[in-house]
Amino acid sequence: EALKYLHSQNPKIIHRDLKPENILLDGNDRIKLCDFGYAKPIEAGATATTFCGTLDYLAPEMIKGSGHDESVDCWAMGVLMFELLTGQSPFAAAEQTQTTDKIQKRQLQFPEDIDPDAKDLIDKLLRLNPKQR
Repeated sequence: EALKYLHSQNPKIIHRDLKPENILLDGNDRIKLCDFGYAKPIEAGATATTFCGTLDYLAPEMIKGSGHDESVDCWAMGVLMFELLTGQSPFAAAEQTQTTDKIQKRQLQFPEDIDPDAKDLIDKLLRLNPKQR
């Protein structure tokens, strides 16, 4: 709901640094987003170009510097869901250049025992084409 709210504002607000450390639970077990240091308002149809965020959660278009919109938050949510279900980062590698390469080529492997509906949702959030997320 938090992302839906941010993305429904006029102008839209993109968080650009979704990761476990920036998701909190309050005393009533409600999810709260924090650390809006990289957040940016953008008009509908516009894109941002600043390279920012945390490597393992960056969308391919952010790495390429080709302009990005709120779909980078959807990508990061897909990475978070993968981590929550598997206990592993989908694109982690020994070197940063390997991680960026895996992200840009969307090289990830799902465990065989992952729920098909969860896999389908993560697949949709981690599409290379931002307009398809």
